[in-house]
Amino acid sequence: MFKNLAKPDETIVDHTKSCLGIAFQLYSAYEKEISQRLSFEDYTGKEIFFLTVILHDLGKYATPFQEKTLAEGKGYWPYRHEILSAEFTFLLDAMEPKARELIIYAILSHHNKTIKQLEKATFNASPQPFLIGIPAAVTDAMHETRKKAYETGKESILNHVDSIFGELREMVSFSGIPSKINYTPEKIRDTFREIEWYYQHIGTLEADFDYDALIFLKGLLVTADHLGSAHERIKNVDTDIEEFYKARFEIPEKGSFRTTQIKCLRASGRSVVLKAPTGTGKTEAAFLWTNENLKTNRYSRIFYILPYTASINAMHERLNTTPFAKGKVELLHGKNKSYYYNLLTKDRPDSEIEENIDTINKEIRLKKLSAKNFSKPVKIVTPHQIIKNFYGLKHFEEAFLQYQNGLFILDEIHCYDTLFLGEFLAVMKMIKDHFNGSFLFMSATLPIILEDLIKKAMDIPHDTICFEDEELHAFTKTRLRMIDGRMEQEENLHFIQHDINQGKRVLVVCNTIQKAQQIYDKLQCGNKEILHSAFNITDRNRIENKIINLENSDRQVQVLVGTQAIEVSLDLDYDCCYSELAAIDALIQRFGRVFRNRDREKDEYGDVHVFIEADKATQFIYNEEIEDETYDVLGLTLSFLKTVDGFPLDYKTICTGVDQVYNTDYKRSVLNAYNHSSDSIKRRILRPMGDYQEEARLYYEQFDGIKILPSSLTGQYEIYIDAKRYIDADNLLVTLTERKLFSYYQKNYVYQMPVKGKNIFIADDDILGYSEEKGLFLKDPSDHNFI
Repeated sequence: MFKNLAKPDETIVDHTKSCLGIAFQLYSAYEKEISQRLSFEDYTGKEIFFLTVILHDLGKYATPFQEKTLAEGKGYWPYRHEILSAEFTFLLDAMEPKARELIIYAILSHHNKTIKQLEKATFNASPQPFLIGIPAAVTDAMHETRKKAYETGKESILNHVDSIFGELREMVSFSGIPSKINYTPEKIRDTFREIEWYYQHIGTLEADFDYDALIFLKGLLVTADHLGSAHERIKNVDTDIEEFYKARFEIPEKGSFRTTQIKCLRASGRSVVLKAPTGTGKTEAAFLWTNENLKTNRYSRIFYILPYTASINAMHERLNTTPFAKGKVELLHGKNKSYYYNLLTKDRPDSEIEENIDTINKEIRLKKLSAKNFSKPVKIVTPHQIIKNFYGLKHFEEAFLQYQNGLFILDEIHCYDTLFLGEFLAVMKMIKDHFNGSFLFMSATLPIILEDLIKKAMDIPHDTICFEDEELHAFTKTRLRMIDGRMEQEENLHFIQHDINQGKRVLVVCNTIQKAQQIYDKLQCGNKEILHSAFNITDRNRIENKIINLENSDRQVQVLVGTQAIEVSLDLDYDCCYSELAAIDALIQRFGRVFRNRDREKDEYGDVHVFIEADKATQFIYNEEIEDETYDVLGLTLSFLKTVDGFPLDYKTICTGVDQVYNTDYKRSVLNAYNHSSDSIKRRILRPMGDYQEEARLYYEQFDGIKILPSSLTGQYEIYIDAKRYIDADNLLVTLTERKLFSYYQKNYVYQMPVKGKNIFIADDDILGYSEEKGLFLKDPSDHNFI
């Protein structure tokens, strides 16, 4: 009996029809681009795209593939079905060679095999062995095995060709495109010549082939294939965002949109820069901007880019409460498995979790895949999730398709170091030039030098969107108080304790974990918490949830001690702040947690205190090396702060300080990084079926986080592994920088050992303790190696 399964539970015809359903949506989204980039003399761009979708899985008709599918993947067939699928392109009549090759290469590449892997299937004995050290006789045998597998698959297709052609006619009819297929079995021939040509030319720039068109077509095909397989449809923002905000803020009955929001509404079809104080509705302004731009292309994907995972999680939850984004928003960051796991297991007892763990793990995998695909219109992401695709990581073609006509909101653009900011801007410029992206850059603390650089790089001729001077008075919330010495000195701790004793809500921000733990231990308060990066995910989530959930109750956390983790991750409203000296933009973020969500009385301000003296760790964190010279961010910040000591920090004053600190030295550093990254991206040849292992290595070298397990949690870790609660197990680990881990390893603070079959780093409990209250800490307080 003839078998025709694409998957164990779906026929090839039904799967292809599902893919064509997505193709219709994609054609609506990219009709102009498809027509311009994929059309040939005798074939329209639409025909090229739809025929690629129709043909992409026909190799699955091979009997060995069907037997493997019926065995639900447990069978074995040492050949690639996409190579057999590509052979059906020779049924297409009157097709130019370049058009046929475009379809062939899109089909060959849609499962992300490299051309080197596919070249082995041509049975050409390469000068270099398939596997280093394998004798030639073994290599020849491997070639012979593939050849027999190919011949068996091809013969089985030809034996059922009448049935296959009948189903192919059904697929073409469903697509609605004119049939240009010559149903002659003899026309089906191998594509080995095309594979060999691609193999020989992929690394050269001179090859006479439109690789950009191939990237575009592959992105379309893979998107249609993935969404068709998942039986998902492409969703759009179909609620008028302006009307939603009008109703929420009771406009015009109780006023109007703020100036910045109105200006964003009027910025349709262009990229802009938005500069406004914290708490003035920048997020609403950004989505009013997207609302206008979506009127041009309702299929445009929206990328809301934030620097920190905690901010992304909070924005995901916030947008999921709005009618225009509810059920249409995804998040992408390095810890999203943990985030999804928390959503799926929240308030469920352990027994229920363990009983359903296989289903939970499967759902998390599906959510991770869904977060990357085209389906949902709003993506909240870290910049790394966009940058990585320009290193050729897997599925970059599918990502590039989403960037086409995309809308990019870049929030908190001030938070990145100069090297990363330069690379980030270079990537945004590439998206603008090659994918017609539109951008909204926004920040509360944007140096004029960086503002000008962004405008020049992104060709933004318009004035920056901001408030009028007379409007800014209402957003002045804090007053600066400078204090001599360091925070940890007894006389200075007395100032902090005095405010605590007076019943004030006090925020204390340190630059190092060890300093935060030291201060936390010395402050006396029955309702205090500490938050920093040396907690495992389980405890950090618990602490953050407690702080947030109690924020609007009569049991608010009175004293919060922390590090930079507090700066942008939590929406807090404290009476006063005590901070170590830091870069001015970091200080402004800390100050933004004081009097944040309240209207002050006349002459009432939240006092923000800064200790003048910086220790060595602080200098190491904030001062940068620029062309062999130290860029003294702290010194410049301190000089400015002294001029405004005792005065309210109005927005114009804050901007003046930011501009003084981030001067021409800073601009030179960012510009150099931008130019270097731009050159690197242009030299990087990205082509489907390329081998980008070296580029991937360069990308991942940017991240130096390594996880260790506190030895006191080893037992719980093993329990979780045994119960298949792998994410719970991973959430017990604490992340350290590679530099810090190496230092600890040299000092024998940590060691490696196998735990449940996996080698992991363990913290020596005699030296590095861990508690739910304080996180990872050095038991010897005189040891200053813990930052």
